[in-house]
Amino acid sequence: MDPSPNPPAGPGLPSIIVALDCPRASEAVQLLDALAGLPFMAKIGLELFAGGAGPEVLAAAAARGTPVFADWKLHDIPATVGRAAAQVALQPAAYLSVHCYPAALRAAVAARGGIVAITTLTSIAPAELRELGVAAELGAHVHSQAKLAMACGCTGVVCSPLEVAALRAELGPEPVIITPGISTGRPGQDDHARSAGLAEALRDGATHVVVGRAVRDAAEPRAALERLLAAAG
Repeated sequence: MDPSPNPPAGPGLPSIIVALDCPRASEAVQLLDALAGLPFMAKIGLELFAGGAGPEVLAAAAARGTPVFADWKLHDIPATVGRAAAQVALQPAAYLSVHCYPAALRAAVAARGGIVAITTLTSIAPAELRELGVAAELGAHVHSQAKLAMACGCTGVVCSPLEVAALRAELGPEPVIITPGISTGRPGQDDHARSAGLAEALRDGATHVVVGRAVRDAAEPRAALERLLAAAG
């Protein structure tokens, strides 16, 4: 099937992505409304999707003029991924994430535009990668995954901030690089084993950076996002 049209990717979209990791649609929509008018993209991930609220929140974001990253991390046999991606193509999402499995990436790309490949999750440290049986050094492994993703026709990749500079140098200016694992100076332990600061990630060549708890859990989410926007320049 022909890729379906989707909102423009890359430079036409805000650099900051806010993760709407909420258990209920009402809470995600409330956060959208609190941030209304600020330049950001909304990330709708597995928590809302598993609760059945993903399409509802995606539509709510679109109705408010907020672009969406459907971070559903699809990983299955190619036919299933292709059909799922085609369903997402019916929704106004700028990006859809798919794990870096070549046949599945090709199926997703055939179904819609804006496919970004998940390389190695930011929660994975080098020792864990070795436990998974991957002998390559972590950075080299991500590098290979990114090159493979682009060969499959992806719009871009998702990687940790530690790999951004090398990937940008290798891939050139066009591919989208989405970077979770952003350290915002919040107290407490996050899930990211590989992280760096927001300004650093953008300086190294990230197209978009993902922030979640720093905005969602802030006493004043709008003020928190305004501070991050100022730091992003």
